[in-house]
Amino acid sequence: MRLLISACRAPSRLTSTHNVFIKHNNNKREPKMSRKTVLSALGLAGLVCAPAGSEAIAQEWATEEVIVTAQRRGEPLQNVPLTVTVLSGEALLDLGIDTPAKLAAQTPGFKVSTVFGEGTNPTFFMRGVGLLDFGDVTETPVALNLDDVYLGTQAAQAAPIFDVARVEVLKGPQGTLYGRNATGGVINVISARPTSDFEGRFGVQFGSFGQQIYEASASGPLAASARGRVSFRSNRDDGWQRSLTTNQGGFGQADVASGRAQLEVDVSEQSTLLLRTDYARSDGTSVLYPLTGLLKADLVTYCTQNEAAANLCFNSAGERGVRDPRVGLSNIPHLRNEFEFRLGSAAYTHDFGGASLTSITAFQSVDKIFEEDADAAAIDRGFTSYALDAHQFTQELRLNGGEDDSLKWIVGVYYFSENRSSSVESPPNFATFADQKSESWAVFSRADYPLSEDITATAGARYTYDSKSIDVVSPG
Repeated sequence: MRLLISACRAPSRLTSTHNVFIKHNNNKREPKMSRKTVLSALGLAGLVCAPAGSEAIAQEWATEEVIVTAQRRGEPLQNVPLTVTVLSGEALLDLGIDTPAKLAAQTPGFKVSTVFGEGTNPTFFMRGVGLLDFGDVTETPVALNLDDVYLGTQAAQAAPIFDVARVEVLKGPQGTLYGRNATGGVINVISARPTSDFEGRFGVQFGSFGQQIYEASASGPLAASARGRVSFRSNRDDGWQRSLTTNQGGFGQADVASGRAQLEVDVSEQSTLLLRTDYARSDGTSVLYPLTGLLKADLVTYCTQNEAAANLCFNSAGERGVRDPRVGLSNIPHLRNEFEFRLGSAAYTHDFGGASLTSITAFQSVDKIFEEDADAAAIDRGFTSYALDAHQFTQELRLNGGEDDSLKWIVGVYYFSENRSSSVESPPNFATFADQKSESWAVFSRADYPLSEDITATAGARYTYDSKSIDVVSPG
C-alpha cells in the first residue's frame, strides 16, 4: 500500500488544492517506467517544483532510461532523433495536468489558446504552426492521437487525460510515421494498459469553489490469457463566476465525468487483441467574458488604449468595464458548455519474428453545445450558440521490421472518414448550418539505416489523397 500526498500543483484558478492518492499493487512491483525514470524525462522539459536535495536526485534520474514510442516502436528517448517532451502519468498527477491544453505549461515551443475561454475548443500551436479558428469545420496542423487513434475535431481534443502511462509531444512535421499527416507536430496520449497482476488506484482532490475530483482505476487478470482494466474520473465544482446584473452564479462551472474500459486477450503466442472504449461527458457552464468599454463617459468619444486597458471606459449602453475576473455583466441566466465524447477501438498485433503487424480500427463521435454572451454586456444581443455532431471512422495497417543495429523500416496504410454537422446561431438575425464529409487514403513509409555509431540515414515517403465537401446554409 502506498500513500501519495502532493502539495505541488501547476498554477490554476483554484486558490487551494489538496490531493490524496492511494495505490495498491499486490505484488509490490513498480511498473516498467518508474516514477524516477518519468521525472528524468520531465526534467528535460523543465520542472516547476522540486523537493529538497533535488540537485542530487536529478543526477540520479539522469542515468535512468526512458522508453518512448515516438517513432512507432519502443526505443530509448536518448536514441530518438526528434524533439520530444515526455511526461508520465505520475508526473501529470504531480503537475495537475488533466487536459491536453495544460501540457503547454511543461512543453517548450508549445502554446495552447482557447478562443472562447476555459473548457472550449483548444487551439494548438507548435513552434508557431497552428490554426486560430473558433469554428467546427477545420482540422488543426497539430494532431492529437489517443492510443494511436487520431482525434479529428478540436472538440474531441478537449477530452480529459486520465490513467495514462505517458504523454509524448513531438515537434515538427510528422508525415512518414503516422497515418494522418501533421505539419506542426503530434501529441501522443498513451493510456495505461491492462496488467498481468492486480493493481488499483484511488485519488481524491478538493479545491476552491467546491471543487471535487475523484479518480480510480483497477487492473488485473481475468483469465489465463486475458487481462482487463477500468478507469474513471470525475471533476466537478460550483463555478467561479457570477453576474452583477442578475446576481446569478455558477458560470465557469466544471462538471466532467469520463471512463475507460479495456480488454486485452492473447489470441496466440504471437498475437494480441486489445479492445477498448472511452467515454467523456461535460455538463458545465460557459465563462463570462470581461467587458472592456471603448467610449468615454459621453458615450461618443473613443477612449485611449491605456484607458480601455484600465477598464475606465463604457460601452454604448453606458456600462463600465469590470476589472474583477470573477464577475461579469451578462443578463443571460445560464450559458451551456456541454460535450460528449465516445470512442471504441480494436488493436490487433501479430509478431512474425522479423516483422510485426499492427491493425487499429476505431469509431468515434463527438457532440457539443457551447453558448456565449459575446458582447459581455447586460443588453439583449450577443447571445451565440455553437453546436457540433461529428462521427469518425479510421483504419490503420502498419508493418514494422528491422533490428536496432541494422536497417529498421515501417510501412503503413491509413483510411479516414468523417461526417460533421455544425451550426452557429445568434438570434434573431444570424444563423449558419454546415454539413461536411471528409475521406482520406494514405500510404506512408520510412527506413532508418545506421552508417556509424553516431550517424543514421533516414528516408521516408508518403502519398495522401483527401476528398472534402461541405454544404452551408444561411437562412435569409
